[in-house]
Amino acid sequence: MKIVDKYIDTPAYHRLTDGKKKAKKIQFRPNGIKDVLALADMFKVKPNKIIEEAVYRVLMVSIKEDSVMRDFWEKVVLRNIETILKAA
Repeated sequence: MKIVDKYIDTPAYHRLTDGKKKAKKIQFRPNGIKDVLALADMFKVKPNKIIEEAVYRVLMVSIKEDSVMRDFWEKVVLRNIETILKAA
């Protein structure tokens, strides 16, 4: 949690979570969905917000802490985003 907390309030995290969202359907095992529903109830939010936030946090830690993931992000993902933005 210390690693996650280190990145939550950073400009990089806010850039990752900003923007238009696209809905995707995913499947959970019964125990997994019970955990998601319990957390959603505890925090008084919709279950999809719990999942969305978890994905953002895992992705942010992966980008910042894993050199292979960071390299992929910088060389592949960011270049593709820049190309799409230039074409828009």
